[in-house]
Amino acid sequence: CIAPAMEPLEVHSLLRDITAAIRSEGFQQWSSEYFDAYCHEFEDTEENQLSWTTIHQTYVGHCETYIAGYLGTVGGVPELCDALMVLVQQNIDLDEECVECLDFILTLGDFESFKDSMLARKSLRRIEELELLNQEVKVREAEFAVELRELEVLRDHLDDLALEALAKDDDIADLP
Repeated sequence: CIAPAMEPLEVHSLLRDITAAIRSEGFQQWSSEYFDAYCHEFEDTEENQLSWTTIHQTYVGHCETYIAGYLGTVGGVPELCDALMVLVQQNIDLDEECVECLDFILTLGDFESFKDSMLARKSLRRIEELELLNQEVKVREAEFAVELRELEVLRDHLDDLALEALAKDDDIADLP
């Protein structure tokens, strides 16, 4: 961190601007699509793959570029390092938005946090897939029940026809 220390109001303003950036529809959509595109590559293992690190580094780079572009500056995220020191030293009160932003910034570079998020997304997608399969099973069960009922109606109709045919045969047999 090489940026000069910022005043508390500047820190709040920057945090709010970054919060606006990371909450923006464009960022949320991009981030969600990124996680969806790569979450299937991650596994819950002790050993991490080099490709996962590359995916994380690419994500961090895109986040920093997006935020800097949103702020209209270059390097808006890195200058927060010194600003965070101001917060710690002066014990500044932060609202929920600022805390959320700080959490994002402080965990952005943390690979394990990123991996956990990818694994959580992967689990969420699997749950969604299972729910979809469950819905498909319920639809098929309902269709099967309807078909079964239709078959029962047809069977009852055939039974009625068979009884009518037997009755006619009995009537014919009773003729002199």
